[in-house]
Amino acid sequence: MRYFSILMITIFGHVLMAHAQPEDLSRLVSVQYDRMQLKHALNDLQRRYAVQFSYSSDHIPLTHRVNVHRERTPLREVLDDLFAETHVAYSPIGKQIVLKYDPNKPIRDPWEKSSGKMDYQRPEIEVLPIGSRELTPIEVRVDEQTVKNQSIVLSQPDETVLSRRVARSFLDSLNTGLPKNKRFFQASVFPPFGTNGFESGDLTNLYSVNLLAGMSGGVEGTEWSLLLNITEGGDVKGLQASGLSNVVEGNMRGVQLSGGLNITMGIARGRQFGGVANGARQMSGAQLAFVTNVTGEELRGKQLAGVFNFAGGIGAPGSTQIGGFGNFSTGKVAWQVATTWNFAREVSKAQVGAFNVAGRVDGSQWGLINMADTVGGATIGMLNLVRRGYNHLELAASETLWGSAALKLGSRPFYNVFYYGMRWGDNPDRHIWGLGYGIGTNIGLGRRFDLNLEALSIHLSKGRHLIHGLNLLNQVRLTLDWRLAKHFSLFAGGTLNLMTSTVVDPETGKTGYELAPYTWYETTSKSGTIFQGWAGFLTGVRF
Repeated sequence: MRYFSILMITIFGHVLMAHAQPEDLSRLVSVQYDRMQLKHALNDLQRRYAVQFSYSSDHIPLTHRVNVHRERTPLREVLDDLFAETHVAYSPIGKQIVLKYDPNKPIRDPWEKSSGKMDYQRPEIEVLPIGSRELTPIEVRVDEQTVKNQSIVLSQPDETVLSRRVARSFLDSLNTGLPKNKRFFQASVFPPFGTNGFESGDLTNLYSVNLLAGMSGGVEGTEWSLLLNITEGGDVKGLQASGLSNVVEGNMRGVQLSGGLNITMGIARGRQFGGVANGARQMSGAQLAFVTNVTGEELRGKQLAGVFNFAGGIGAPGSTQIGGFGNFSTGKVAWQVATTWNFAREVSKAQVGAFNVAGRVDGSQWGLINMADTVGGATIGMLNLVRRGYNHLELAASETLWGSAALKLGSRPFYNVFYYGMRWGDNPDRHIWGLGYGIGTNIGLGRRFDLNLEALSIHLSKGRHLIHGLNLLNQVRLTLDWRLAKHFSLFAGGTLNLMTSTVVDPETGKTGYELAPYTWYETTSKSGTIFQGWAGFLTGVRF
C-alpha cells in the first residue's frame, strides 16, 4: 500500500497541485535535534508545523541520527540539513513532501562544519612512524606567581543542572553491562516525556514506572502505569499493570493486569486479568474478565468471563470456557459452562447450558435443548437432537391405550420420548387419548438385540377437548428390541402402570378413567385423589 500511494502521488502530482496549494518550503521553522532518529524528527515537524511526508519505510533510513539546530530558518534549509548525510531526496507535490531514495545524491561529510549542525570539527592528526621522533623532557621553571596568573576560577554550578547530571549519571550506571537496546529503569509521564525520550519505542526496560502512559520496545521485569502501557514490536516477560489498558504488539509471558483492557497481538503464556476484556492471538494460560475474553487462533487454557468467551482456531482438548451468558469456540474444548448457550466444534468433556450446540461430543451435554452431530456420551435435556444418534419412530399397542405413536430422539445412553396414544370408544365423545413425555436409555445386547428402559408420564383426556386437572398415567417400560433390518425392528415387553387422578368421569361418576383390566393396588387419599396400579404389556415396531 505504501508503494501504491507513492506511485499514485507521483503520477497525479500535477492534478493534485491544480486543486491544492503546494507546500511552502520558504516558511520559517525552528528545530533543535541532538542525535535524534530521523523518524522522530519527521514526526516532530509533522506535529508542530503540519508538514505532511509521504515515503516508504523500506527505503528511508528512519533510524539514522541527525543533528540540526535552526532558529526561524526556511523549511527548505532544515530539510537539506536533515537529509544531508543520507541518499534521501525530497520534492513537494501538492500538500505533501515526497521522500525517495536517490543513490546519486551526494552525501555531506559528517565532520563538515555547518551553520545548521553542532560545531563539529575534523581533528587534525599527524601520523608518525613508531620511533621516528625522540621525546625530550621540557625543563621549565614554574614559580608560584606563574601558577596564580594562569589559574581559572570556576563558578559554582547550578544546583538544578547538577542534580540532573547526577540523576543521569546514576541511570547510566544502572545500564552498565546491558545491551544497547536495553535499559535497567524507565520513568515517564507519557511518551516521549521520560528518561528514554523519543527512543522509548526502541528500548527494552527491566523496570518501568509511568505516571499516565508508557511506551517501550519490550519489558523484562515489571511495568506500571496509571492509565496505559504500550509495547511496540517487542515482548513482555514479567508483570504489566495499568489502570486502563495494556497493549503488546509481540508476545507476553507472565501476567497482564488492568482495570479495563489487555491485548496481546502475539502469543500469551500466563495470565490476563482485565476489568472489561482480554484479547490474545494465541492463549496458553488463563483469561479472566468481567465482560469478555477473546482468543483469535488457539486457546490452551481457561477463559472465565461475566458475559461471553470466544476462542478461534483449532483449540485444544483440555481448554475450558466458563461464561456468564455464553461461550463460542471454533475448535476443541474440554468444558463449556454458561447460563444460556454454548457452541463448539468439538467437546471432549461436557457442555452445560440452556442451549448447547456442538459438532462432536465425546462426553455429554446438559441443557434444555442439546444439538450435536455425534455424541459419545449422553445428551440430557428436554429436547436432544443428535444427527448420528438414537432417532426412532415407534408404533405400538397395549392394553391401556390400544394404539400409540412415539418419537424418540437423543443418544443411546439418554433419549427423549414424545408420545401420543388413543383408546377409542363408540363415538368421538368417548375416545380417551393422551399426550406424554418421557426419557429412556438403550442397552445393546449384541448385533440384533437391544434392551430399552423408559419412564413416561401421559396426560389423559376424553372426548374432543383437553382435560384440565390431575389425570396422569405413569409408566415404566422394559422392552426387548429385535432388529430385522438396518432401519426396522420388532419389540415387545412389559409395563408397570400407576394411574393418578382427581378428574371425575361424567359418565360413570367415578374418579379417573376405567383403563386398567385389573388392579393390584388401589387407594384414594383424603383429598380425593385416586391411585391405581397394575402391570401390562407393550408390543410394536420401530423405524
